Amino acid sequence: MDVEIIASNFVSTIAGGLILALLFFWMRENIFPLPRVMGIWYFEVHTSKTAYIPYKGMILRYTAMLWREGNKIQGTVEKIYEDSSTGQREFVGKNRTRGILEGYLEKKYFLRTAFTFMSWKKDMVENQQVITTSRLIPIKT
Repeated sequence: MDVEIIASNFVSTIAGGLILALLFFWMRENIFPLPRVMGIWYFEVHTSKTAYIPYKGMILRYTAMLWREGNKIQGTVEKIYEDSSTGQREFVGKNRTRGILEGYLEKKYFLRTAFTFMSWKKDMVENQQVITTSRLIPIKT
């Protein structure tokens, strides 16, 4: 084997690997960036199935202030509206229930980016199974 051929193959393999790594890094940052979720958000939660009968069909609305550090999301949440079996109520001022939201963004290059809630501490009945569907709607300013 010729040493020059081995050396040129080695250098071209390293150079190609570096070019591919830079290309993938550039694509991750510019073509597939993390979504901008920072700001004020409106959450509406519909309870569809529950073992606790008063929660069945309940609609809750929350206002959240979110910020992002890397792929980690943190924020504060306040309950502003409730429509349940006990009636409709809007919560104002000191009557609002506050909570802490923590989560993270998962980057999926060929699908939509997923937002996963790690925890959302709020007023719920302990040890009750509540299945909810929710939608995220940004507040227009």
